[in-house]
Amino acid sequence: SADPVDKVAAFYRDKLKSQSAGKQLLDNAGPDGVTLMLADDKTDHTLSVLIEKHESGAEITLMNLTKGRSPDQSFFFARGCAAS
Repeated sequence: SADPVDKVAAFYRDKLKSQSAGKQLLDNAGPDGVTLMLADDKTDHTLSVLIEKHESGAEITLMNLTKGRSPDQSFFFARGCAAS
């Protein structure tokens, strides 16, 4: 994204908070980025969002994991950043 880390993090933070009832929400900010994680112990499902500083904005990594499923069924990974 061409947007700065804090703006991208605010977008994902709001989306995850709206789905966090009965789940664990982790929000960890550091000097180079933000890690957000939403875990549902009832379904063994975890969604992670890693937002890192990039020279042209923010690089975003999304991971979607479900415990107990084969790797091809349980893992979604997407990574992107603004073109230089």
